[in-house]
Amino acid sequence: MDHFERLYSLHCVLRARRTPIPMRELEERLECSRATVHRTITHMRDALGAPVINAPGSGYFYDLSQAPFELPGIWFRPEELEALLLMDHLVDNLQPGVLREHLKPVRRKLRELLDQGTVGRRRFPVERFKLLQAHARRLKHNQLALVCRAVIDRSQLEFRYAGRVKRTVSNRVVSPQRVVYYRDQWYLDAWDHDADGLRTFSVDRMQQVAVAPRPALDIEAEEIDAEVLPSYGIFAGKPRARARLLFTPARATWVADEIWHPDQRTQFRTDGSFELSVPYCDPRELLGEILRHGAEVSVLGPKTLIRAVADEHRRALALYSVRET
Repeated sequence: MDHFERLYSLHCVLRARRTPIPMRELEERLECSRATVHRTITHMRDALGAPVINAPGSGYFYDLSQAPFELPGIWFRPEELEALLLMDHLVDNLQPGVLREHLKPVRRKLRELLDQGTVGRRRFPVERFKLLQAHARRLKHNQLALVCRAVIDRSQLEFRYAGRVKRTVSNRVVSPQRVVYYRDQWYLDAWDHDADGLRTFSVDRMQQVAVAPRPALDIEAEEIDAEVLPSYGIFAGKPRARARLLFTPARATWVADEIWHPDQRTQFRTDGSFELSVPYCDPRELLGEILRHGAEVSVLGPKTLIRAVADEHRRALALYSVRET
């Protein structure tokens, strides 16, 4: 926790209290020493004008006889600001008819929160922040709205699903569990009653979506996570292998800061190259990510993944091969 985060955390603690908070508890909350807590309190009181009072033997609190104190300037944590801007961006860029009208009040509240974090509570310059979408797919009218409604109402969902892999269209009856926004795409984690298991569906591939008048089966979040989170990417399932990738020194400076998977393993080699290891079940999405780096990455294992990458490179090379005359 850096200095600014510590100031923000201390402010949140004191603002929420009506009684003094002991120094020992402040040390635990701020995850720092007694001396650091003292320095933080002194800075808030002397530099920022915070009405911090020390009640000897009891602890510290804000003087309630004064007007409520707020920190000056923008005091959102980076992850909080990112979340607010992302939510505002999503609401602003939803296609007409897809939840936009329903979420207008939410956007107003988001803008109010952003405004409250500026100096003097002026209008937050949203136009100076831009989040770019990549490869977002178009949704049909009311598609996402019906999916969200079924999730919220805990009702079963019926639809025809046009799978990309098998290229077939099938009727599905599912108990929706949660909506997932991943890499600018909308997905639904659901219990598939015909397959008798958890499945992930691309919302844009759903057709004739209808909310059924039957209660949805509820699956514990821990069970869903155990099924969909252990492996790399959107494809659910327990890991079947662990990919070992070696990036060149030139690409290492980029990839080293990326989080591919919560259970990834990384290390720099003495020559500056970077080794990354991630668990996976279905190699399709991982294969695409590897190919995106071209000659800047080599696959160290397993052999099945090495062959798959090599085959894709050979096929690509064949498209551009020029016969010498």
